[in-house]
Formats: sequence, structure tokens, C-alpha cells
Amino acid sequence: AAGIPVIAGSGDAQAAALGLGATDENSVVISLGTGGQVFVPNKLPIIDQGGRIHTMCHASPNMWHRMGAILSAGLSFEWLTGILGVKDYLHINTSEAISYLMKQAEKAPAGSNGICFFPYLIGERTPLMDAKLRGAFLGLGLDHQREHMVRAVIEGVGFSLLTCLKLVLGAEEVEKKTLIGAGGSLRNLFFLQLITDMLGQPINIPAVDDASVYGAALMAVFSVEGYKESEIKSFRHESTVGPEPNQEQHQFYQQLFAEYEKKRNVVVSAQQ
Repeated sequence: AAGIPVIAGSGDAQAAALGLGATDENSVVISLGTGGQVFVPNKLPIIDQGGRIHTMCHASPNMWHRMGAILSAGLSFEWLTGILGVKDYLHINTSEAISYLMKQAEKAPAGSNGICFFPYLIGERTPLMDAKLRGAFLGLGLDHQREHMVRAVIEGVGFSLLTCLKLVLGAEEVEKKTLIGAGGSLRNLFFLQLITDMLGQPINIPAVDDASVYGAALMAVFSVEGYKESEIKSFRHESTVGPEPNQEQHQFYQQLFAEYEKKRNVVVSAQQ
């Protein structure tokens, strides 16, 4: 009908970043849903010549962003609840089953007693960009229990996010950035602490349940009423600063990540 404005939208990651207030170059969004993303706003487009990350227009006017993405974050947890039969055995839903497995993972030590998991269940984006690649467990032995496998899956997702973070930031220091978390998985305290230990930086958790929807609403408001960059901060939700990283665990994961990358190359090479 005449007089009804039609607003051009954006992708869900860009809308979420706007909804989270990640509109400046000091922000990094760590998003965990079915997949996972590491999103960094930029004033100018920065292209990865290796084609390992994405460069796109931000939903915030006159801004670009770099993004590393993984395909199976929460999807890996959901898959694990299925193959372990947790939902059927305990008669609980998927969300409850994932929470149950997180508690199981707390029993295992960092490093999962030598097991590595590569979450390429439906292929992978950053850094491999290979739809045919498939996942793997490496290092399984008779001494391993369910909690080791569960923690290995969580750590595998975490290492994939760490890969994204390192590639997206390049030479930039994560310590100079504000990490903003999005997605239900980061509301689990065990998982939040583990990812924080891996990344080495506290993660802010905003009090917004669906940042993409909120960001889409902001696009409509700004398009109709006029965009004022100075007003973005007034639309931000309050955030809770997550726990500090355990520095001993952080150093351990840094060392383990180097080994993880070597093993990743083995998994990839075996499928070529």
C-alpha cells in the first residue's frame, strides 16, 4: 500500500552485530548457534588473499566486516546427544541433553586426555572452504570415557573458533578488542569459561535473546527516522562481563592448539 516504507535488510550475522552494538573496529562478535562466527567490523574492506575468511558489507552504514565461520558448532553438540542416546535414555529435550553433556565434560581434564575432535560434520568454511570434508576423532583409546569424548567435541568447536579469531584479526591484538558473545551456548558457564580460556579474553554477554531480530528492527527504525551513528550506543543492551581467562589453562590451550593444527592437516590430507 502507498506510504508503507520498504526497507532493505541484511544477512543474519550483520543484523546481529548491529543489534549487539558491534559497529566499531574495537568490537569482535563471537557467535555460537548451529554454526559459529567471529565477526570484526572495519571501516575499509580487508581481503584475505587465501580466501579463508569472508569480507562483506556491515549493516551499519559505511562499514565493512571480516568474518570467519564454522558450520558445526551447536550442530556438533546436537549430533553428539543423538549418537549417545541421551535424549531417549533420559527422556529430555535437546537443550536439556546438551546441558547434561556439558556437566559430563566437566569431569574430563583440559585436553580431553589426548582426544582431538574436528567438527567437519557437513564440511567446513574457515579456513578450509571445503563442503566435502568430514569430521574425525583422533586419539581414542580404551582408557577414554564418555566425558573425554564430550569435552573433545567442545574443545574441537573452540579450536575452530580460535582458528577464525586468529585469521580474522591477523596481526591485531585480541587484548585491545572487546569480545561480545552471542548464542545460547555461551550462557552455559562451563562452556563460556572454556572458550574464554582458549581465546584468552573475557567475553561480554549482552542481555538480548535474539540479536538478529533486534538488529533488523534497528535497521527499520534508522531507515525511517534517519541514521545517527551517535545514537547506536543508546540502543545497546546492558552486558554482563564474563569470567576472566584462567591463564594457566590459556597457555595450555595455546600449546595444544599448535598440535591441533598439525593434526588438522593430517585429517584434511587423508581426505584428498
